[in-house]
Amino acid sequence: MSARSLALVFAVGLGVRFLVFFELRDSVLLEVLLGDSLGYVEWAREISGGAWRGNEVFYQAPLYPYFIAVVFAASDGSLMAVRVLQLLLGSAACVLITLATARFFARTGFAQQAALAAGLLLALYPVAVFFDTIIQKTSVASFLMALLLYLVSRFDEVDVVRWPLAAGGVLGALILTRENALIFFPVIGLWCVLPVLTGNAGERALRLGLFAVGTAMILLPIGARNLSLGDEFLITTSQLGPNLYIGNNPEADGRYRALLPDRGDVRHERHDARRLAEHATGQSLSPAEVSDYWASRVFDFMRGEPAAWLRLNLHKLWMVFNAEEIADTESLDSYRVESFGLNALGWLYHFGVLFPLAVIGMVKTRKHWRELAVLHAMALAMALGVAAFFVMSRYRFPLVAILVMFAGVGVASLWRAMREDGLSGVWGSRESKQALVTGLVVAVLCNLPVGLAQEPRALTQFNVAMAMLQRERFEDAQRYLERAAEVSVEPVVHLQLGAVLEHRGALARAVDHYETMLADRRADPAELKRRLAALHRRQGDEERAKQIEGEAP
Repeated sequence: MSARSLALVFAVGLGVRFLVFFELRDSVLLEVLLGDSLGYVEWAREISGGAWRGNEVFYQAPLYPYFIAVVFAASDGSLMAVRVLQLLLGSAACVLITLATARFFARTGFAQQAALAAGLLLALYPVAVFFDTIIQKTSVASFLMALLLYLVSRFDEVDVVRWPLAAGGVLGALILTRENALIFFPVIGLWCVLPVLTGNAGERALRLGLFAVGTAMILLPIGARNLSLGDEFLITTSQLGPNLYIGNNPEADGRYRALLPDRGDVRHERHDARRLAEHATGQSLSPAEVSDYWASRVFDFMRGEPAAWLRLNLHKLWMVFNAEEIADTESLDSYRVESFGLNALGWLYHFGVLFPLAVIGMVKTRKHWRELAVLHAMALAMALGVAAFFVMSRYRFPLVAILVMFAGVGVASLWRAMREDGLSGVWGSRESKQALVTGLVVAVLCNLPVGLAQEPRALTQFNVAMAMLQRERFEDAQRYLERAAEVSVEPVVHLQLGAVLEHRGALARAVDHYETMLADRRADPAELKRRLAALHRRQGDEERAKQIEGEAP
């Protein structure tokens, strides 16, 4: 790839990210830390304050909090510095994907055009821009994933030492950011020894050994650290069992659902997982034993209801490849409301566009499947790894790095056909017809609605509103509750909005809001009538208050 092309990709990636960041610079969305974001920052402050070793076995992947802690130590605790560094890492990831695509697809005839397209596709991908903007480990994981793919693309070089060793180290770091990346180890390990790569059997074995050493150099110290603090050798974290159970139980639907209602914060989840396990077993349990308990519950479900478990996991696999970006605490749609750049990109370009383009690229390059087998295997492994637990946008995001490479081929092939023969060229050859038809079928299927019960934008707006209420910023709380109420039928959203309207003295609006809820049968009628009666009394209408109190609920 030419330096000019790489510079273009980096400039577009950085320009789009800084544009969105500039639009959101004064937004409450960037001011408030929610869920995992708050947990990461609090953990990072403890680390930068001197607790670098910690005092208990890791429950969450540790690399991102330590990343923030290092930035805090160098910038006097600046979250702005963290965000700016993430924007730079996200832009660098686009360049790495460009380089990796040029190498992997060197023999396909689309290398240069596909590489440039892949880099720009990642640079403009709104979900990537979103994750690079917020305080979330997905940004660092995206950079590490792109770096891993670039290093693996160089495994076919004569130098069998440098690249596998470095790739192993990067995979170890990725695992400490996104635990399900552990599934890449056997895939890349097998790729190391396949004859499709250069070298004799001994050199391929050396490549595998060095890859394993690189990974071990990162993970073994974590295992030793956990052993010294908890008497258990865990190379990552102790949350495997609880996470597996959350995604695989008779009540699971493929999304995250806390072990106990309204206890989704990871600080609660860790203690709830232990408390529930110890209550069920009647004994004190170590972190690994807690994990084993929840894993055993999963195996009981699999043995007891195999058909239900299979249906659930097929549904989760469909969710992995669906256009819907399933949020937990913060949703992309909430940020689109306040960013023209994100909103414009989101209308034009999303997973429901990216995946069909990637499928077209896969069909176009099927004759080169041997050289690209590691990419196909990594994509499938990641999809299965996400579906094995529960599905979230940020969990499946590492898959995007692979898909944009194939999508780059899809874009390059369509562009070449149109440039040479116009629209007729897109449909010209048998191979082109197969690719386009397959892509269109996939586009229809992956854009079918998942049928989420909760609108993700409402969840984010509600969470922000609750944070504003804690700070007694009632005007901001009202604004975000009104946005949540526009798209949510959840009674708690509308009750909170009514309460804020009351507090701010908008009594007539609060009355109208409660009466609308009562007519729509939202929330508890008795509670609504109690509030309506109290409001009418505040307005001096005692007769109407008694009338409401006298009505049967």
